[in-house]
Amino acid sequence: MEAVAAASAIAGLVSLALEVTAIIHQYTSSVENAPQHVLELVEEVTALSHVLNTLEIFVREEDMKGKGFEQTSVLCSSLHGCRSRMETLKLRLQKIHGSKQLLRVIKLLKWPLGETETMAAIEALHRYAEIFHMSLDIDGW
Repeated sequence: MEAVAAASAIAGLVSLALEVTAIIHQYTSSVENAPQHVLELVEEVTALSHVLNTLEIFVREEDMKGKGFEQTSVLCSSLHGCRSRMETLKLRLQKIHGSKQLLRVIKLLKWPLGETETMAAIEALHRYAEIFHMSLDIDGW
């Protein structure tokens, strides 16, 4: 994968993370006392976004040096896995949107993921953030 393609994939993940964060914020601003695991998910997605932003800068600089990444590299594999996980999360969270007015209000009051599923998402996203952060540490970023 050329570095510019990797940078585009990372930028797409950042955009996806922002969409997920917006959906979660819509929920948390609509209810009192959102469950702690929901707030932790927001924190994890935000942290992942920050790491991805830094990684995108790094990859763009590597592109300037004419370097690329193998399709089988940990970075490429992790980008694909993280994207898949974030898309699945977004689809599950979108159950909050798109219903009629009364049903929408009712749905807003109920978080669409169980605590176990939310915690699994937090753990998976945290692992991806660690992988991406480690990629930066290896190169002295």
